[in-house]
Amino acid sequence: MARIAPDLAAAWPRYRNLDRTLAGVAARRSNVSEVWAWLGSYEIARAYAARLFCEANVATMPARLEHTSDALNRLLGTMSFWARLSPRQRDALVADNHAIHQRLGRPIRSSTVACLVTARRTPRTSAGRPCVGIDGLSL
Repeated sequence: MARIAPDLAAAWPRYRNLDRTLAGVAARRSNVSEVWAWLGSYEIARAYAARLFCEANVATMPARLEHTSDALNRLLGTMSFWARLSPRQRDALVADNHAIHQRLGRPIRSSTVACLVTARRTPRTSAGRPCVGIDGLSL
């Protein structure tokens, strides 16, 4: 991507391992919008969301993926950045993925983490008090 579409690559989210991802969530869990902003590298955090929801929790499901170059190129074609590439850039990326697959002689491996973020809505009657879970314990 850095060679084919340097402007898109410059804005690409930085890689984070699972420990760093979870530490970032923990540091922001008092505001669910900050958790979402951190996870997606989006500018969507809003201070008022901290008053609307109790602390956020996250469940993760790491996965290792293996793709042929054709499968990887089909997957990339479903992503929003693909529409921002020129036809020449798309062709170059497809060709590079085929070359990588050939050079490796095995599937192209990547990893991903699916994250489920939950946060209980703050009850209107408990402004300023801790959130209370279903079992009556403070969360």
